[in-house]
Amino acid sequence: MLAKMTPLKVNRGLEGVFSLLEDHLLFQNIDLRLEPDPHLPLILGDKNRLEQVFINLLMNGEAMKGEGRLTVRTSAVPEKAQVRLSFEDSGPASRSLISTACSIPSLPARR
Repeated sequence: MLAKMTPLKVNRGLEGVFSLLEDHLLFQNIDLRLEPDPHLPLILGDKNRLEQVFINLLMNGEAMKGEGRLTVRTSAVPEKAQVRLSFEDSGPASRSLISTACSIPSLPARR
């Protein structure tokens, strides 16, 4: 099946996934935090596939053994025309902060 590529707001997708997962048993004792950059550019992507990636990354919180803090931050990287996502985990399994980040190309600004 071909991906349906449309302009997307990353923060909106993350907010939807957070709403879906925050009541999940796995996250009952995990402090889920979303720190969105309100000035993100749009990206071109498949909404369903991008949300599935977010769910997979957040479900990796299972390694946190049900406690700690999981923070997701978004930021714009204008010089590279990208949106940056950072996932930080302070769960007891690691006993130290683990950070993973990825970048997604943004759409060119309209004039």
